[in-house]
Amino acid sequence: MGTMVVSLFALTSLKLAHQRSPQALEPSACNGPPTATIRASATVTLRTWRRNWINLPNEERALWRQGHHKAKTHILLLSTRMKQIEKMCSSSLERFERRAQSACSALIHDNTLEHAAPDSVFLAIDFEGDGTPKGVSELGLARLKLGESSTHPKQGVQNLETTECRRKELPFRYTSLQRAQFPSNRERRQFLPLSEHLQSKIRFTAGMHLPQLHPAHLHRIQSQSPTVYGLTLLLTLVPLYILSYTYRLHHPYGTSSASSNIRPPSTNVTSDWLATSLVQPYNPSPLRTYCAKTTWRSNSIFNLADANGGIGNVRGNILDFVFYAIEAGASMYLPGMAGRAEADLSNVWGSKEQMGHMFDEVWFLEKMKEACPQMKILREGEEIEATELQGNYLPRTRRMDDGYENTRQAYLADLEMWMSEKEGFEKDGSALMKVNFERTLWNFDTRSLPLGLRRNFGQLLRVRSDVRSLAAGVVKNLKETYDLPIDPRDAVPKGAFYGAHLRIEADAANAGWLSEPAANFTVQTDAYLSQAVKHGLRVVYAASGDVDGLKRFKEKGLAWHPAVRVITKQDLMSEAEQTIMAGLTWDQHALIDWEVLRRCSVFGGFVKSSFSFNVAISRNQWLEDSGAMVEPYWVQDAENGVAFDDGLSRMLDRDGWHEQRIPRGMWP
Repeated sequence: MGTMVVSLFALTSLKLAHQRSPQALEPSACNGPPTATIRASATVTLRTWRRNWINLPNEERALWRQGHHKAKTHILLLSTRMKQIEKMCSSSLERFERRAQSACSALIHDNTLEHAAPDSVFLAIDFEGDGTPKGVSELGLARLKLGESSTHPKQGVQNLETTECRRKELPFRYTSLQRAQFPSNRERRQFLPLSEHLQSKIRFTAGMHLPQLHPAHLHRIQSQSPTVYGLTLLLTLVPLYILSYTYRLHHPYGTSSASSNIRPPSTNVTSDWLATSLVQPYNPSPLRTYCAKTTWRSNSIFNLADANGGIGNVRGNILDFVFYAIEAGASMYLPGMAGRAEADLSNVWGSKEQMGHMFDEVWFLEKMKEACPQMKILREGEEIEATELQGNYLPRTRRMDDGYENTRQAYLADLEMWMSEKEGFEKDGSALMKVNFERTLWNFDTRSLPLGLRRNFGQLLRVRSDVRSLAAGVVKNLKETYDLPIDPRDAVPKGAFYGAHLRIEADAANAGWLSEPAANFTVQTDAYLSQAVKHGLRVVYAASGDVDGLKRFKEKGLAWHPAVRVITKQDLMSEAEQTIMAGLTWDQHALIDWEVLRRCSVFGGFVKSSFSFNVAISRNQWLEDSGAMVEPYWVQDAENGVAFDDGLSRMLDRDGWHEQRIPRGMWP
């Protein structure tokens, strides 16, 4: 939302000198717009305020005219440092005001230990906060209510009382702020160090003979050195961090009770493995909240026209499409995908497949109904009459990290413009319009969304149940054959086996990937075997679409020192299971590897593979949930030819496009 800085200053004891006449304080006519300059850099400075007050409550002006010697006024200055405050949501403003009230209340309490409580407290807001000269219309002044008795300052500031507003800047329900100017301070300048960074300085109004405020706590602050401040901050934050880290480490995501390390052995490896997910538990609440805030349109239905490729790409295509539909408040056809031609694996347009080709349709529909019941989803055979708008719509990017202009509103405006240019478009009509969406890949800045939404949205897509059962059988046989410490109830078993994705298939070679220094068979396999030995793992589960490459990898592992056993899914399947797998397509075979690799002890993959990076990003979310998060991109500066390493997963080679798109664009 932008940095918010709160600076406090007090103008106390508004004493009028006896020799000054009350008329001198009356508002004076201005020859031009009154101005004020707020410098918001290393110091926050107020200067050249004119001596006229506009639209203040009568009782406040009366205090000036009557020369009330005991009247005290505190003024709280808030600098938003935001050029577009209309982007600030109501909840943010409420937090801003509460922070202001709390700070003002504390200052009042400290200052009234030896002085009377203030009669008036004002909130002044510099809306732009950009350090440019301010006219009267650019500053807001609102009165704050004190507690029932001003002689009891501990009650502090109760709430904000406003009357007239900057309607173009503030949210609708904030119906106003009074506008006013402060007295001039051109005669003399005094500085009072304040604020959390101890660098903000306020220029005091001296021309009105106002005494300088010296509360006890400010004397103590002024007398300390920066070293003391730093040590105090460090000694305060380090224990808090350690306590927080320890708590997250021993409490699974979404629970408040510590997990126990003592539990009886699993009695059914297959069922326990299937009942456990890498990212769990699934929480529909963030998506439910997002859908509840969406404006839904009954006259639009979206269709994903051309998702294609392996699971890494198709998963990204579908998740992007579903989120675009949610943001637009439209219905949708259950998204499908193109199937790869068995005779030519490079032809990804061999057939048209439904979602069930890769993913669990029943799971998806149940979770969408639970989280987003407002959306109507049509399955195959549930076609309804709709006017199909000609052409495919390529949606505007929602990558906020590429530009702040890539907002939801900008996408909706672009969609509306595209639709309005098509024959059959009816903006407010009841006739249903079908919009064919072109596929996008990692087109949302997921890190700009609520954390819970980013974490849970990708869990809508779960691999089809028959494939997951085959993967569970593979893990069971892996555990029993090599006597590995795999507890199927653990999302990621410790010290069990290494998972490697060997990306050396023909399409990678045709694209020129394998000719790069850090990408060929030798470099990939050397890295995987070295990492396995480094982590004390003597079994490597390898996945690849290149059968000959896997055979060479096995031979190399046995010749490695110390020897490493390289195995594949075929090595761990019974004849019955291999028969079932024979009925699956080439891309569906990869789904078995996908499930096993996501839950290996340590993973190694290739940076240009969306399959590999999907596995690594999902495992990184598990690390984050476990409270053991490691910055995965520091390795780019520490080692050559490594793009990602969080201690749990490691991505070989470097590639600008994937490294720019995936970290913030891929759904865990």
